Amino acid sequence: MAGVKVAIERVGAKVVDLPPYSADLNPIENVFLKLKSLVRNLKLRTMEALWQRLGELCDVFLHDECKNYFKHARYKTREKNILNFNTI
Repeated sequence: MAGVKVAIERVGAKVVDLPPYSADLNPIENVFLKLKSLVRNLKLRTMEALWQRLGELCDVFLHDECKNYFKHARYKTREKNILNFNTI
């Protein structure tokens, strides 16, 4: 790996080390956790039933809740709602 870094720096580029992945800092992980719990509690047994209910379950995730997932992950969020989920 050291040889790769040297080769990159030799051409004037810079290597930036990223922090290790953390599910705690990824907002989608919290959404999937809740979604999986909701689906599991429905005890659906067919793909057709699953697909039908997934669309309905999207309404369970309110704007403020989603915004809080981002805040928890330390993302900067705007106070003003730039998306109107009622029109999508």
